[in-house]
Amino acid sequence: PTPTSPPPLRPLPPPSSPPPPSSPPSSPPLCSLPRGLEPPSACVVHLDIDNFYCAVEAADEPRLRGVPLAVTQGNAGGFVALSAEAKAAGLRKGDGVGEGGRRNIPALVAMASIGIAEARRRAPELVVRPMRVERYRQVASSVL
Repeated sequence: PTPTSPPPLRPLPPPSSPPPPSSPPSSPPLCSLPRGLEPPSACVVHLDIDNFYCAVEAADEPRLRGVPLAVTQGNAGGFVALSAEAKAAGLRKGDGVGEGGRRNIPALVAMASIGIAEARRRAPELVVRPMRVERYRQVASSVL
């Protein structure tokens, strides 16, 4: 890696022992296929990893661990991800938006979104990072 690039990701270690065999379900399935249809040969899995962007930022820059951290869209669109420490200070997704957005976007008006100055007052150690979409895609592909 170059001095400015994040360290490469290490592969996850293999499990120490195989998982126990699954037992048959004790209740009927929640859904079933209509008669004549076969189960698909593949399926799509959606994983919602809480604080994912912040976790990637902290993994790439360990000094960010344990401090309030927010990731922004980079277009004055506000916070799209928050660390647990930022949430504990009362910050929310949608905060950090510019005055125009807070005044004119109905969802932000309804949530009483706060600007970056108020966010920094609530969390004086707040670190704000821009979104790095390509990096998040790289890490996400290693999760699967």
